[in-house]
Amino acid sequence: MNRIALGVAIFTLGQQVIFYLKERAHRGSEFTAACLIIGMVLMIPPGFFTRRYSTNRTLTALLLSWMGIAILNMYLHAPAGGAYLDLFRENSNYLFTLVFLLLLTYTPEEISPHFALMAVLITLAGNLLLFYSLMTNPNYILGMRATIFYGDGESGGNPHVAARNGFAGFIAAVILLRKNNLLLKLLAFANAGLSLAAIVMAQTRIMLLCMGLVVLIFLFYNARPRNIKAFGKTLRQPTNLAFLAITGTATYLLVFQTPLYDLLQNYALSFFESFLRATSTASTVFRGPSMEDPDASASYRVTTIGFFREVLVGRPFTLVFGAGYKLLYMDVPLLQAFHDCGIAGLVTFGGFLYVASKHCLRIFKNPPNELSLFMAYFFVPTLVGTFVGGLPYDTSFLFIFALIARFIRPTALAVQTPVPIAQPSAHLT
Repeated sequence: MNRIALGVAIFTLGQQVIFYLKERAHRGSEFTAACLIIGMVLMIPPGFFTRRYSTNRTLTALLLSWMGIAILNMYLHAPAGGAYLDLFRENSNYLFTLVFLLLLTYTPEEISPHFALMAVLITLAGNLLLFYSLMTNPNYILGMRATIFYGDGESGGNPHVAARNGFAGFIAAVILLRKNNLLLKLLAFANAGLSLAAIVMAQTRIMLLCMGLVVLIFLFYNARPRNIKAFGKTLRQPTNLAFLAITGTATYLLVFQTPLYDLLQNYALSFFESFLRATSTASTVFRGPSMEDPDASASYRVTTIGFFREVLVGRPFTLVFGAGYKLLYMDVPLLQAFHDCGIAGLVTFGGFLYVASKHCLRIFKNPPNELSLFMAYFFVPTLVGTFVGGLPYDTSFLFIFALIARFIRPTALAVQTPVPIAQPSAHLT
């Protein structure tokens, strides 16, 4: 099951590792395709497709409908005959998504207890490669946004990829901490720390806000007197007290006796300043242009939202069938789906988000297994991302949607393998 779980993790969480290896090998999209094919091979189940498993039919239908509408628009409703499109890449993205979804229907539920470990391993590799790239780049200075740099050492990739890898690594590490195995706990602690560092150093506002949001969600569904009492009892174990003392001392020395404190303070100030600037820029959608220094990314979204509003008011019939596949990069995937593919695009893409959100709220309260719990929390930045960046056709959305359609299902259909709760023992808990 570890092999299959690793294949699934490569598809959904391997972007950071694949990006680093691709740049080191000086290859292009064919290298990414080769890595995904390796993931496919790892996902081939024992018995060669002798048993097929059910999916969430509603989510699967919405996902396939959205992809079908997008493909039809790509071929039949692309401005200038689609001359600006890389059709090979577009077709490859949809083909890989379909094959991934097909393989998931032959993926057994039993991978759930193994997925957290595989997710920790692949995100840990991504975190380590990120920091190695920064350490070996003479042009990088602490305080710059962390990302994997290209061979020239000056230009780099998208810091959102590093932050997304860190977010997934942190969630997987927290789930792995529930295991009653000292080595796994140490591995989880290490990855959680590196993941938080990656998120902070990437300086992506959305991911930092999502971290705060998932903490609030966790507290809302888990901060009950019984759970708090059990947690306090676990902390009073001698081994845990010793571990906390060592960790607290090391953290104090590292933060307050080194320049790290000033660095963290600068990161915090930079975050609040950029957040306030982005908020001020976004508010111009309602109050008109501002003379203040605008945030570049938020300013572009304000411009595209203003353009969409003009289309909605002045040419509403354009949105019935859509304006055309990738006519304009809007940087707001949900609006992009509506603008490009019309009402059908909004219903299928937006409908998937709505139905998946309802299931995730149920899972937060009563998780049936570890994989479902991971996907529910990982869906938070995915959902937020549909309002603040990217394209609805990106594999970063499609692969996650496929995994959600397979494993996030109504309670009656989900295999009840409860998330393990660490029991008091002589080891670290």
